[in-house]
Amino acid sequence: MNKKILASALFVFMAGSVIVAAPVKKQVKVTKNVVIEAELKKKAISSKKTDTANLLENLRFDEAKNYIEDLLKESSDDLETNIFYNTYLINKNRLNEAQENVDELLAKNPNSSELHFLQGLIYLKRPETSDMSYRSNSDFYFENGVAELNKAIEIDKNNYKAFNALGVAKMSAGNYEEAENLFKEAIKLKQTYATAYDNLGTLYYQQGNYEIAENRFNEAVARNPHCFTANYHLARLNAKNGEYTTALAHLEKALLINPSFAYAYNLAGEIYAKQLNEAAAIVNYKKAIELSPEYTTPYINLAKLYENRADSEFALESLKTVAGMDKNADAICLKIADIELAKRNYTQAEKYYSSISKTSEYKDEAIKGLAETYWLEAQELISKAQNGSVEKMYQAREKLTSAINSQPQDIELRLAKLKLDKLLGAEVSDKEFQEIFATTPKTPAEFIVKGEAYSVENEFILAKTEFENALNNAKSINEFKYLAEYFTFTKNYEMALAALNKAEEINPTDRQTLDNKRFVKSKINKSDEFLNDAIYFKKEGDKFFTKKYLVRSIEENPANIEANKLLAKFYKKSKNLKAECACYKKIVATSDELKVQQKYLKKITKLEKKIQKAANKQSLWQKLFG
Repeated sequence: MNKKILASALFVFMAGSVIVAAPVKKQVKVTKNVVIEAELKKKAISSKKTDTANLLENLRFDEAKNYIEDLLKESSDDLETNIFYNTYLINKNRLNEAQENVDELLAKNPNSSELHFLQGLIYLKRPETSDMSYRSNSDFYFENGVAELNKAIEIDKNNYKAFNALGVAKMSAGNYEEAENLFKEAIKLKQTYATAYDNLGTLYYQQGNYEIAENRFNEAVARNPHCFTANYHLARLNAKNGEYTTALAHLEKALLINPSFAYAYNLAGEIYAKQLNEAAAIVNYKKAIELSPEYTTPYINLAKLYENRADSEFALESLKTVAGMDKNADAICLKIADIELAKRNYTQAEKYYSSISKTSEYKDEAIKGLAETYWLEAQELISKAQNGSVEKMYQAREKLTSAINSQPQDIELRLAKLKLDKLLGAEVSDKEFQEIFATTPKTPAEFIVKGEAYSVENEFILAKTEFENALNNAKSINEFKYLAEYFTFTKNYEMALAALNKAEEINPTDRQTLDNKRFVKSKINKSDEFLNDAIYFKKEGDKFFTKKYLVRSIEENPANIEANKLLAKFYKKSKNLKAECACYKKIVATSDELKVQQKYLKKITKLEKKIQKAANKQSLWQKLFG
């Protein structure tokens, strides 16, 4: 055969005994087409990879997903494509899946800077999940995450994403100077990297450098208009400055870019709550929870909102959900205990306070709460004359002693113990009360305590002065609410109404204030209704119903002076000296007129002498006749 023909023949095939050679020119053309197609395909894949990398870097994960799926169809073993895929998984919090993939890839590619970077991200994100095995070992995952990021940088000094991620880790640990240098290094390596500008802004925000922070956030948006986190951070900054309309506009942009961004919905809820738009706040909190069930902040915000609306059951439901996610959420458990105590659910309050009081950093608050729980329960048992009240009183005394040992300056605790000692018949020195009287109250709560101490010692005028001081020194709506709650609990409804009026002046639409005001007014009105009934039966000469309705009037409102005056007269006629004296004491404690107070204090002094004389006489008869 001719050597030229042999050399130019690309392939042969046999048909019977005939050998056919392919034409040379045609075969060259086919080969060129195959090569061109392969080149075009290679360029298309390369272009798609570039687009995917840009989308991921610009945090456009949902758009990147389609590109990644196409690339995996082309080659499921391609390392770069697998790095894209696992970056997507990590940002979607599919950490278990990503961990398995990255471990397998690292076994084959131990010197891949990108894979060590991803491994570092997985470690750092682990404690953010609700899985307690990760949360309880947060230090381990932090240390390993930092080690992996350092390894990534060691392999590739130009891995700007690793520098940025390491900066985030250092910032979370409070190492601001180191974090700042790492973010700046990431920017130096890639000046268009918006995420590093955004993180640098967050660092300045945390340090209180708000103007510089705002500049960095704006730089991030300028470099990447799709940087939804920068828009979110600008919104947070605007909200802090009270610029709510601007803040909501930034959040709208962030959610337009990333509709599944739970943090943005939560911040929107916080803004609407400040604008007193409760319905919108609830919708946004619930949307944040729906998008990210492991994100605890919206649960807490929802609980606060429900608590302000006096919907304590819904508040407890939200808080208990958070406590269930994180067994170390002691601050949350403390709040649950406080709400349970306010609802007089003593068993539940005791359960939560007890669990916190053992090892928590909130130990002192928990011991105080536990003491208050026993004290209130003991008071309730005493008032209802239930069996076992003495046992509870001694438990309360024990807890109060522990609480005082941890907080010796807390006059509220000291007063509670003195009152309890008196109930138990223990000797209480005047010096102990004088120490409380000598204190200089600074907060409404401290004025209340001092007033209570005077009440115990029957210094009713001084007590009333302290209660008025508490009202005059209150400034915030929460302080007025606290005073209203206290006065309502002690059935001093006139003072409670005054406190609620002040709270309403600050926030006329606060539902809890309005609801409590209606309740207090109803008590005052009900008391007046019973008083009118008593006056009617008095005119009719019906002593039984006169007394019955006077007692009911005072039960509804112990500060009803007219009812106390009439009931005192009733007891005077029936020669019930102690009951008559008790009515006069209530008049002194609630009257605003000095002359009235002085008049009835004289009556009280005379009656107490008569009561003591009668007691001495009875004691003499017992000695003489057994």
